[in-house]
Amino acid sequence: MNEWMPKEMMIRYDRKDRRLTIYAMLIWPASILLFFIFHTLENWIKGDGIERITACLFLLAVQIGPILFIVMLSKLVECIAYFKRLDRHAYLIPEDKKEYGSLLQNLPRGYLVNTLATSRECEIFSVVYAAISVIMFAFSVWHFLICNGCLGNSRYILFAIWNGFTLMVIYHACRCNWEKDNSRYCDDVELDPDRILRHHPI
Repeated sequence: MNEWMPKEMMIRYDRKDRRLTIYAMLIWPASILLFFIFHTLENWIKGDGIERITACLFLLAVQIGPILFIVMLSKLVECIAYFKRLDRHAYLIPEDKKEYGSLLQNLPRGYLVNTLATSRECEIFSVVYAAISVIMFAFSVWHFLICNGCLGNSRYILFAIWNGFTLMVIYHACRCNWEKDNSRYCDDVELDPDRILRHHPI
């Protein structure tokens, strides 16, 4: 039945999700450690078996592990930000969302003391995105137009591509600034059909 519910009514993360994410992040450093151990053991133990294990660990440590770590790190940051929103709106952070039917409305809730007029999270990220866009533009001017004369006319194409990404960051800064008004926008942990659901930076 829960799959038909709007996503804003579902509990996105629980403490179990956070633990699993941290465990998944540990795969990369563990694979690096195991690679060095098995690589050292190759000097004493000869055979195709240990060489295959070492090769697989090298692949995990150098190619698969870093990608997995970055994906899980972004999920962990998103999970922590979600917990902060739950706490800000006086919800109990669940150990296992299935205990509450994965529904936000079933979560125990304390007394909400006050509601700010603007979202502090949106205010912070609008400034952060604006600062990043200024840094990206300054870097593109310095790198592509001043220091990369050896690239010839292709540097103008690279300048345009890079600043396409800069415009995307500027858009996110503007969107955070637009959506900071709590009278018009609501967090993804608020069940308020009269307000527009906010797009969270994380």
